[in-house]
Amino acid sequence: MQTKMLRTSVLALQSHYDDLSLSASGMISAVAGNMTLVTTHSASHQTRERRTEDAILDTMLSVSRYDLDLPERSGRPERWPDIPTPARSIILGPAAVGRSIDHLATSELAEIMGADIFWEDVAFWGIYGMSTDDRLDFTMRRREWLSNKRIVHVAIDATVEHKRAILHAYKSQSVDVWRPLRYAWTCAREAHLKASFAERLFVTERGRSILIETGFDLSPGPTIAYGQTTLSSEWCKVR
Repeated sequence: MQTKMLRTSVLALQSHYDDLSLSASGMISAVAGNMTLVTTHSASHQTRERRTEDAILDTMLSVSRYDLDLPERSGRPERWPDIPTPARSIILGPAAVGRSIDHLATSELAEIMGADIFWEDVAFWGIYGMSTDDRLDFTMRRREWLSNKRIVHVAIDATVEHKRAILHAYKSQSVDVWRPLRYAWTCAREAHLKASFAERLFVTERGRSILIETGFDLSPGPTIAYGQTTLSSEWCKVR
């Protein structure tokens, strides 16, 4: 029996203005009642344009924004500034699949702040989760980090049109919206889902409990070969 999805407070940390939309907007649009969105490496030659594009999320959700204005491709700063954390928020961040030093730094910050749920990094191009080489690099570089994680595939058929509309906003980055959507289709095939589209999360046991408390009904999934490792998986769907 399915439980009711709960609208909840979300604190999401992304490195760049399109990261959350590419990787987890299907799930977020279903569960976020209000969201605090922190963009860490927001300073680039396209800052104003990219910030305007990312405001598409503000039209669909109640979003409070904090830009840390670190330079793009600068990685981990000497000291992170204090970031306000709303009470009882689900904290999300990138898993840092791929070779971006910004994504890795933001993933580490999310973990420092208490995150137990991390999205698989997706791009408009054939990198990060889409790339076999980047998956291999990720599982070698983050082997210890992965030791207490499992995969949760979130079927997003109910919100895939929201994701499509969101991705169309990022014209400075790409007009190839079909590519991340095709990857969501591939993700569902890798998980052997009956659903057409899915997003992939890496979660701790506590993160799994948080998803259940939010109203996700988790069902057993197959063991997933990912890079140089295999991870147990579960799946659920947004409604």
